Amino acid sequence: MIAVFLSNKLITCDVIVPIMLEVRVACGSRRIAFYCFEKRTYDAIRSNVVLNDAIASMGTLAFMGRSQKGRLSWLIHRIRMAVAFLPLAARAVAGGVVFVHFKALSEWPLRVLFFLNRRRTFLFEPSVAAYSKLADEVVANMFRQRRRKTIKPAAGKIVAFDPAWPVLADDRLQGVPRFMLSSPHRRKAWLDFIDRRIEGYLQADFAAAGVAESEDIVVFILSLIDPEARGADFMKANIRLSELLAETLDILSEEAPDLAIFVKPHVITDMDYLAEVVAARPDARIVVTHLHPCALAMRAKFFVANYYSTTFASAQVLNGITVEYTDYADEILEATGGGSMRPDFVDHFINNDPRAFRALVRRLANAPRPALPHADSADPDGVIERLCA
Repeated sequence: MIAVFLSNKLITCDVIVPIMLEVRVACGSRRIAFYCFEKRTYDAIRSNVVLNDAIASMGTLAFMGRSQKGRLSWLIHRIRMAVAFLPLAARAVAGGVVFVHFKALSEWPLRVLFFLNRRRTFLFEPSVAAYSKLADEVVANMFRQRRRKTIKPAAGKIVAFDPAWPVLADDRLQGVPRFMLSSPHRRKAWLDFIDRRIEGYLQADFAAAGVAESEDIVVFILSLIDPEARGADFMKANIRLSELLAETLDILSEEAPDLAIFVKPHVITDMDYLAEVVAARPDARIVVTHLHPCALAMRAKFFVANYYSTTFASAQVLNGITVEYTDYADEILEATGGGSMRPDFVDHFINNDPRAFRALVRRLANAPRPALPHADSADPDGVIERLCA
């Protein structure tokens, strides 16, 4: 059995599902159980049709968090945790389980499972986007200093996708075996899984939106969107995200009329407000989608976001073109040298220039769709084999 402990961010599921698909192929019928500890993340996984289908094809997903507050809820939660994890502890003692996590087993009380199964506990890098000092430290700390936990990571083995991941340089983990693997979103088992289903996924989305199908699409990635939301910390204070959303949709529909606009919400997007925005544009070919960005990349001419999204890392690994159309605060532009906070994943950065954005959309809409890269099945460090052991 393989037990996968997800963190409270959808991206950790995004990272590990492609790897587990590959493990499933290599290990045969070995059971894989996924555990989630936050309701919002659990719901986001369930609504992400690709991730949900992939998990269902190889195992189970269980929600182990608390839905309510209060002493009774706390007690019921502890009982549920014990019922679920005592059998895992027994398997660990017997050597019959592999643990995969991102930080869950580094904290109590789940750290006990690590101590019982240290040799078979894999700590994975939690993102497909490489570490960036500019975005993850400089920009992130400009408006509020983030408190970083100093607890020693629980790791019997470490698996990374980026050699700059700070955990690899943690002195407390000296002697822990380290392994490298290529981006999960370029792995062959993952892309094969999507390729077999992409036609049905897109047909269902087009039908649900009542939009005529098109061979090519443009993808618009959302984040925090509600009618009262002002700009994020790194955007100008006088810019409302809702206004930027409307402007982006209008430009896309006007300058790329032959492309359906696949709008992908974030877990923090106000879906009721998004529905109002879409309803106000009956002539625009807008499809609200919960498909995985890798699935969308197979048909997208380009991706757009109003500020950098980790989705761009998924798009770029499949040769997707990424556009950040935004309005950064002056101090952020000074820190970034007038560009994106993640220039490694943003092909085109346009700051508060609608004319330039219109021209770019027109050019990209009339250009050929980027060709997909060859899938990668190389595993020089034997990560998949070790997960099967």
